[in-house]
Amino acid sequence: MFGLYYRALMASELPEAIDCRQLAAGTGVLSGTLEAARLMRIAEPYRMTGAAQIDLRCTVRDGGGYSLHGRIVAPMEAHCQRCLEWTAWPVEVAFEVMALTKAPPAQEHDEADSIELVDGMLPLRELIEDELLLSCPFAPLHARAECSAGGDNPQAEVASDRRQPFADLATLLKSREHE
Repeated sequence: MFGLYYRALMASELPEAIDCRQLAAGTGVLSGTLEAARLMRIAEPYRMTGAAQIDLRCTVRDGGGYSLHGRIVAPMEAHCQRCLEWTAWPVEVAFEVMALTKAPPAQEHDEADSIELVDGMLPLRELIEDELLLSCPFAPLHARAECSAGGDNPQAEVASDRRQPFADLATLLKSREHE
């Protein structure tokens, strides 16, 4: 029954959460999509322009829990923080996460990303949203040549010969130490 359920999900809409134990006991592979409307945490300065394609492999991990290896391809747009225009911002991200039934010890947590299973279930949508958000910069910008606010405008370039008032501060402080 389990195998049929997850095979039916292949290349279709993925559920909110998955049972890693059942997935690992089967093929361990899950592929499908999450529609943009379901990825509610993706917000300004980003927006989804279509469904995210997800490929996930789940294996039993030595020491307990599961290892998740995944890839997300998501058509997105970003609001350029310089010119405030929307620009295509396709995201392709690979991730590796430990899925654990309880929080990992501090030393292990420092070495790898982990997510805690909720009642034995992996919150798949939340994981995908987290990985998409982590792959995006805080302030997206067009390439300067493509940006209407900064293309060939000479005023957009910072003058390199501009006086820097604190450049000689270290020298001044050292000279006062000798007094």
